[in-house]
Amino acid sequence: MPRAHAVSTNWRPLTTSPHDFSQTKDLIAIAYDLAHDFLSDLEVQVPGVCGFPHFHEA
Repeated sequence: MPRAHAVSTNWRPLTTSPHDFSQTKDLIAIAYDLAHDFLSDLEVQVPGVCGFPHFHEA
């Protein structure tokens, strides 16, 4: 049964224009932290390549 993922408490609305590249360093850091938090809690529970390598006989 899939778990619901709680929204990170680090998330906050972005007020920066997509054309404002002066904020790039900060936006990358925020994206990295949010992705790291999400992926560190992720549990894959399906067989096969996602769960573990497997091989087929020819």
